[in-house]
Amino acid sequence: ACELINLHTAGQRSQDGKPVLKECFVPRYQVERKFHGQYRTLTRNLFPGYVLAVTSRVGELNERLGRIPTFTRLLGSEKSFIPLDRAEKALINAFTTEKRRTVSLSKAVYEGDDVVVTEGPMIGREGWITEVNRRKGTARIEVNMFGRTINVEIGLAIVGQRPKKE
Repeated sequence: ACELINLHTAGQRSQDGKPVLKECFVPRYQVERKFHGQYRTLTRNLFPGYVLAVTSRVGELNERLGRIPTFTRLLGSEKSFIPLDRAEKALINAFTTEKRRTVSLSKAVYEGDDVVVTEGPMIGREGWITEVNRRKGTARIEVNMFGRTINVEIGLAIVGQRPKKE
């Protein structure tokens, strides 16, 4: 999808010579899976079905997206898309950087029934975790995104267990 958007906006500049599209990406997350006895790091889509575009030329980008024949729909109305609000941008930027839009794998231990993140971007955000799937090496977190509260899967490797602190 980003390739399609970039194709229709590449080399095309606005009337003042500035590019229409600054960045286009699909946020992803890392997860470890075991194949034939060895762990491999894989990437998965963080928000399946969503493509994020960064622009200061909202009107021009919106008009150009409307001209892409295979483009299915925009988040928002038929005529324009909904920009991410400040908190949504902050969430994506807290987990990723402009050059690397993949959420790194977090590592955690169980302390009794509690999950304590020891490494990675989820440190201090244990309260966001709603479910852990130890077998898949993932956790579900609840975040506000795209104007609503959604459950998102991220990579979380449980690497051990330690006694609960009293």
